[in-house]
Amino acid sequence: MMMFYCRELVIPWASKKLVRPNQSGIEDRRENFYATTQERGQIHDVEIALEQGWHILGLKDVFLHDSGAYDPYGLTIPLNTQCHAMGGYDIRISQQKLVVVFTNKPSPLQFGSGRPQASSS
Repeated sequence: MMMFYCRELVIPWASKKLVRPNQSGIEDRRENFYATTQERGQIHDVEIALEQGWHILGLKDVFLHDSGAYDPYGLTIPLNTQCHAMGGYDIRISQQKLVVVFTNKPSPLQFGSGRPQASSS
């Protein structure tokens, strides 16, 4: 579920009506941490083995998933990334290694639940 903040619509509208910049949308680090989320916190190191004709024989994916400071969804996002890493390809051999780290960032949002990361890595 994507978070919707009314101020994202009201502040620009008010700024246009008043014909001047409005800085009430500025938040400090604490407010940002409590009220928002982050996404796409993954780093992938991918290797593929090809045969002539560009058929993919194997895939090796070692990736790091930034789970933020709190992890409300457990391993849902990185495990979905692993499941969808091969996409629609007929790959005979797959090796994947997942490392989950906790950082000082907000928790990740379940937007796509790891699928966008898998298709873009």
